[in-house]
Amino acid sequence: MSGLYIAGAGASGMMAAIAAARSGAHPVIIAGRTAPGKKILMTGNGRCNFTNLRMKKECYHSAWPDGPMKVLRSFGSRDTIAFFREMGMLSCERDGYVYPRSMQASSVREVLLGEIRKLKIQMIEEDPLKAAALSEDGGFLLTLVSGKTLSADRLIMCTGGMAAPATGSDGSGLEILKTLGIKIIPTVPALTGLLSEDPCCSVWHGVRTHGRVTVCDRSGKPHSDTGELQLMKNGISGIPVFQVSRHTAYVLKDRPAAEAIVDFMPEEDADLRKILDRKDLTAAEALHGAFPIKLAEVFLKRLGVRPDTAVSQADPKKIMNMIHSFRLTVRAVRNYEEAQVTAGGVDLRSVDLGTMESRNIPGLYFAGEILDADGICGGYNLQWAFSTGYTAGVSAASYMES
Repeated sequence: MSGLYIAGAGASGMMAAIAAARSGAHPVIIAGRTAPGKKILMTGNGRCNFTNLRMKKECYHSAWPDGPMKVLRSFGSRDTIAFFREMGMLSCERDGYVYPRSMQASSVREVLLGEIRKLKIQMIEEDPLKAAALSEDGGFLLTLVSGKTLSADRLIMCTGGMAAPATGSDGSGLEILKTLGIKIIPTVPALTGLLSEDPCCSVWHGVRTHGRVTVCDRSGKPHSDTGELQLMKNGISGIPVFQVSRHTAYVLKDRPAAEAIVDFMPEEDADLRKILDRKDLTAAEALHGAFPIKLAEVFLKRLGVRPDTAVSQADPKKIMNMIHSFRLTVRAVRNYEEAQVTAGGVDLRSVDLGTMESRNIPGLYFAGEILDADGICGGYNLQWAFSTGYTAGVSAASYMES
């Protein structure tokens, strides 16, 4: 039996296995109870934006902010595109976002699985890793859910974080690592919606509108993003909300509530100001030309202004302040079942980012979402999975050869 085992059959696990096999090793994948690569099928609304040509430090979050780019510089987006092209998958690019040419997430998953078959990589299916212990000879004793035990010289942990547990990333890998003494940065859901009990939510439910959302992190530093917002009966969602949600999630670990400030007209507002200065319009009429009716109703209710009040008597300055600085009390973020990714995980400072090997336990490697690095929307999290998986696979294989 192989001395190199890879726990997890997601994007990072499959990449690690392929990289290791191409480097001369004979890895064995310990898959979970779900189909290999299932989470890939959910990315990009089924289109799988699998990388991005615009890679920079600001696209990733971590307790060690400089850490992610140290890995991405050695195997970046161009490398990933070439890697998939070599396996037979063509890609297309739109404003930096890279998709399979088929615009189907299944293409990404199938070429990975096809390469695994081609390289004759063994996969243990429907029998996840349950526990790992250090053996006296310097390797690892692995126990599967079935009770079967395996002896490993090298172990790559690719079991994911806690987001979308139905796909197999249920946090079990993090618990295994805790028993080995690995430092874990506390986790929270990321790329998810913000929940609120504000009465306005029941009024604006179903509205989609352009805006900028701003939240503050634990230190009070503001974080903003602009785009289409989805206003819901229990809060707000949409990509701009996803981009800043991790900061709110960490604030809510310490406090019962946080605040989101929404600017519902982040663009130039001179024309709206002129409309609000007119004397022949009601407050409702002045707002209906710029905002969805339900949202205009929320503005007026917040200000205590009747819709039929002349806009000139409704204090246009207050209306503009409401539009630009709408404050929403947030009580929670959507849970891991609805989050796209996990923030937190294995502390990058405890990992040799040139090899993805633990600095404390020789022979133990990490890849993917199990690490403390979460990217913004746009293919950054899959690129992290591919970069870390490739690096870990090549590094572990290199040791096996020596």
